Amino acid sequence: MNRFWFDFIMIILMTILLLVVNYLKLSQYFVAFGVVPLLTFYYLGSYATKKYGPPRSKF
Repeated sequence: MNRFWFDFIMIILMTILLLVVNYLKLSQYFVAFGVVPLLTFYYLGSYATKKYGPPRSKF
């Protein structure tokens, strides 16, 4: 799996998580714990950078 697919899967997972929270009307309770997924994805991003190297700009 390369960096593109890793980023793509993480974006899809975060989208699904936010849609579920919104659908279940948990957003008013989720706001207090909203930092937890952000920290999780921050550490996953650090892992991806170590494993796949820094992202390459296409510009």
